[in-house]
Amino acid sequence: MENKNEFDFDMFKQEKSADDIPSPKRLEEKRAERKKRQLIVNICVYSLLGAIICAALILAAPFAFAKYNPERYARQYIEAVIAKDYGAIYDKSEGRSLASFTREEFIAACEANPQLISISDKEITSFAVQKYGAPVEDTQNMLVTFTNAEGETGVYIFPMLQISNGFWKYDEYAAVISFDIICHASIYAPRQTTVYINGEAINEELCEVKTAISPSGDSFTYFEYGISPMLAGTYTITAENSYCEPCEQSVEISKHNSDIYINLTLGEDGLQQLISAAKNNLTSLINAAAENSVDSSVLPMTERFTANGFEELAKSLEEELYAGVDYISVSDFEISDISAVQKAEGTGLNALDEPRVTLDLTFDYTYKLNNSGYSAEGESRNGTGYAIITYTLANGKWQLDDLALQAKF
Repeated sequence: MENKNEFDFDMFKQEKSADDIPSPKRLEEKRAERKKRQLIVNICVYSLLGAIICAALILAAPFAFAKYNPERYARQYIEAVIAKDYGAIYDKSEGRSLASFTREEFIAACEANPQLISISDKEITSFAVQKYGAPVEDTQNMLVTFTNAEGETGVYIFPMLQISNGFWKYDEYAAVISFDIICHASIYAPRQTTVYINGEAINEELCEVKTAISPSGDSFTYFEYGISPMLAGTYTITAENSYCEPCEQSVEISKHNSDIYINLTLGEDGLQQLISAAKNNLTSLINAAAENSVDSSVLPMTERFTANGFEELAKSLEEELYAGVDYISVSDFEISDISAVQKAEGTGLNALDEPRVTLDLTFDYTYKLNNSGYSAEGESRNGTGYAIITYTLANGKWQLDDLALQAKF
């Protein structure tokens, strides 16, 4: 008996025509398209991975090689030292970034003093380089062990500096020259002195004002020119000071002879400048004393003289000039002529000794003596006086440090 509950699914089936069945050629084309798409995807994926790997290698390269492997730079540097290739030494060292001297000047200095840029006075047959200790910031010390032709061994230690070369922060090393061919110099001179090396004035930025203590316990200042780095060798040093004779000396500068002292002598022009200053100082002082108005601002004086000696001098002058006396006064004091009685003392000036110059002077002067109880007009008079004045070069200026004065009114 027929089951009425069974569903006939065959009613939905359709027979495929021959056109609906893909041909082998079409199937092959579809497979080729799928392979092509997969190939494109694979290329993109592998290209991206390759780019990432390359970027990582590029970024890591300076740290993986140069930063932690300065030995190859050190080895090239030592090879140049042994071969006495001074140009290569300059190129592989921090000297190339210094403006103090040129490559040609460096080579010339090394050729003139080869013993100052050598790790051994005998021929070196073999050497090895390795790091010496941990790096400090951008500096790594290197240890060189070497053997010479006689079988003797030795060591040499020098620093290598990480340097920047454009794009990379750390991609190269340079040797820090520690040989005696590179040195520094300190040149000491009195204040207001211009110093020249081989005819070229030293940059003012290299000049510092220093303070020293004199044997008497007083402080004074001087110039110190610090020059670093410079090449060891013979230099002509010239010094000029408006008060002194020109000074020129030939100096051998090295690591063992780096302190240079400039000794100057007060010249005739400088002496006349001091005598002229003395004339003005005496005129100001005596006129102020005549008006009973002397104070420490009248003259350019040292603190030492201001505190010890000036007050007593001012008092005696005021008494001599009738200051404070009724009816009598002195006015219009003027020095007509002044000259040195004998050669000035202390005309040698140097940086580390307080410059003190003593002048023994005689001067002719005129003045007016006023007596209001006798005449309405003052009486013109003249006289000759004597003074011993000591000046010191303090803080770059000549200042009065002592004064003994004799003049009658």
